[in-house]
Amino acid sequence: MDSFNWPVIGHQKIINYLQSVVARKSPNHAYLFYGAPGLGKNLVADLFVKSLFCTSATAKPCGTCTHCRQLAAGIHPDVINLTREEDQKNISVESVRAARSQIQNSSLLNAYKVLFIREAEALSLGASNALLKILEEPSGQTLFIFIAEDLKFLPRTILSRLQVIKFLPVNTDEIEKYLLTQKIERPLARELAAASLGFPGRLWPFIAHPKHFHDHTAKLSLLLQKISSQTNERLRLIEGLAGQSNSETAKNNCREFLSNLLFIVRDSLLLKSGLSSELTYPRLEPDLAFLARRHSLASLVNILMEIRQTRRYLEQNVNPRLALENLVLSF
Repeated sequence: MDSFNWPVIGHQKIINYLQSVVARKSPNHAYLFYGAPGLGKNLVADLFVKSLFCTSATAKPCGTCTHCRQLAAGIHPDVINLTREEDQKNISVESVRAARSQIQNSSLLNAYKVLFIREAEALSLGASNALLKILEEPSGQTLFIFIAEDLKFLPRTILSRLQVIKFLPVNTDEIEKYLLTQKIERPLARELAAASLGFPGRLWPFIAHPKHFHDHTAKLSLLLQKISSQTNERLRLIEGLAGQSNSETAKNNCREFLSNLLFIVRDSLLLKSGLSSELTYPRLEPDLAFLARRHSLASLVNILMEIRQTRRYLEQNVNPRLALENLVLSF
């Protein structure tokens, strides 16, 4: 009987199901793993595919067989990654056609042929239509793995041909138990689990190096001070983040800024509501108290809504600097 080596936090029902598929050697031809960033869907998809290929008689994936080593190095000849070109908004129909010619060839290692589409929402309409043709008539042991954050951007014609697996936030008690098995002291494990908000991916930078979490909270404390400062200081903060650039690097910096800001305002709202025991970052309570005193409950709720709206603006290619400047004026 197969055993497995899947270092995943939570999602036990999904894991049990996928491992049974591996054990039976009976995968469906197409899956969609979807859910918010940081839940672990990419990790689970990778482990699933590695285990299907792995030839070990012991724990899968073993990490040492030919398949495992090639997959780890990103050079497996039977795995194709369909991605969008750098600085392109969508996966093009030309990329799908190139992938289609590869996936329709016979397996070079007498195994599965796998096509990974990790940003399925980025498929253009033409790309979706081109992909539909090979989804409808898969050849041999062909396996399609779609990964997405949301279903609403995927055509129904594609969705109807996929087995959909939804990833949800993990219970923080479960996350804390996992952290304790990693020899992290209970007070820090509890704080990390709370800070994750059920998203294990947020913790990976801190598990191996807990000191990084202290650095992270110090960064949030500094951010709290800056957004509570004079208007010119807030605008200077945005200039440092986005400048005149509309590059992907600038957008990533802005996304991280908005994510941190969301946690800060959420905690300020909880503190204002008398729910200090629910804070994501309890060690920041003195700093959060200043922001909570400065704004009413209604004002904090409005700022949360503005942060979410600003996120949407960034995804619509609104100039990052303009979007963030409008936001920080609310503070």
